[in-house]
Amino acid sequence: MGQATSGAEQDPTPAAPGTPRRLWFILAGLVLVGFVVAFALGIDTLVGAGTLPDDDTLRTAIQAQAEGQSAAVWIVVVSFVGVLVSGAAVVALLARHVRAGRRTSAEIDAAKAAAATAQQRLTDSLAGSPAGFALFDAEDRLVLCNQRYRELHRDSAAVLLAGTGFERILRYGLECGQYPEAVGRENAWTAEQMRRHRSPGAPFELRLSNKRWLHLTERRTGDGGTVRIAIDMTEQKRAQDLLSRTEPAGELGHFSLDAANGETVFSPHLYRMLGLPATRPASATLLLDRFAPGDRGELARALEAARGGTDGARGVYRSVEIDGAARWFAVTLAAERNHQNRPLEIFGTVRDVTARKAAEDELAAARTAADAAGRAKSGVLSLLGHAVRAPLNGVAGTLNLLDRTHLRPRDARTIDQARQDA
Repeated sequence: MGQATSGAEQDPTPAAPGTPRRLWFILAGLVLVGFVVAFALGIDTLVGAGTLPDDDTLRTAIQAQAEGQSAAVWIVVVSFVGVLVSGAAVVALLARHVRAGRRTSAEIDAAKAAAATAQQRLTDSLAGSPAGFALFDAEDRLVLCNQRYRELHRDSAAVLLAGTGFERILRYGLECGQYPEAVGRENAWTAEQMRRHRSPGAPFELRLSNKRWLHLTERRTGDGGTVRIAIDMTEQKRAQDLLSRTEPAGELGHFSLDAANGETVFSPHLYRMLGLPATRPASATLLLDRFAPGDRGELARALEAARGGTDGARGVYRSVEIDGAARWFAVTLAAERNHQNRPLEIFGTVRDVTARKAAEDELAAARTAADAAGRAKSGVLSLLGHAVRAPLNGVAGTLNLLDRTHLRPRDARTIDQARQDA
């Protein structure tokens, strides 16, 4: 895996435990030297006592010589025993030190092996991660980064080496034109990035010169360093841009509502549709307040039903006056669920159907007028039929009377036709 690693390794060898052993060695050595000196002095006394004086004080000299020899013997004996004891102590301490050194060396080797294993595991994990990862020490120097981080910052990859300062990496990227948002304000932009890096907060987005977007998260480590994680969110940004372009054309806005904590997000066009400034914090209450009191309760019940698990709720609701006139919005709700089929997030679309609603109202009014005209026509025809039928009934009765008289066949046929027409 392509990565930058720290050039200096820390030596885990403990130094403090060796200090007491050094003191014991010094004390034992001093005791041994003292006993050797005493032993030498005692031997010298014994040797010097072998020459006797030749004057009259022979008896006194012999007595003093005997006492000196006795003291020298005791000095020699005690010194010899001291030499043996202190020598044995030195040998024991030396053997213990050798054994401790072997144990310490084995512990150091084991610690180095464990560290190497952990380092390899970290390397393998970072190599397969889809996110870019970089670690900076307490002095803001790069410790390591994975290959994905290099790929996402390919313009400044040449300086992504262990020991390179964070600010140096930023300025190299500026020299390569990696950050289009910094053009014309390079120093101010660098200062902003350094403040954000030294006091990590919420995740943020960063646009690069290759038209890619990064979602960056920074966190402090226990030793004062900083972990920086970069995720490529280009496709998500493109989808959001496409949605923001199509929403105004279709008079469509959308919102999302967290089913657990109620956190709400409005799309930019929904703010415009509802006549709200984009600086207002989005919420379900703010959404409901933009609808007429008569429809507000129905929409609130639909939202609660969606949060409870009901999906696919739809309705057309009248708004309060927006830009001097009430509008009509068609609202559709859908729920995103977890593996237990519990709603996680409510997604809603809001479409302006004011023109369609006006056309429907006009059509309904036209139908009402047509029905009224039809009923009036039927009444007129019924009245006219009654007025015309009254004299025709008299004619028909007269024809029936004529039919009872003796008529010629030709006249009978004429009267019969007239009666049928009547």
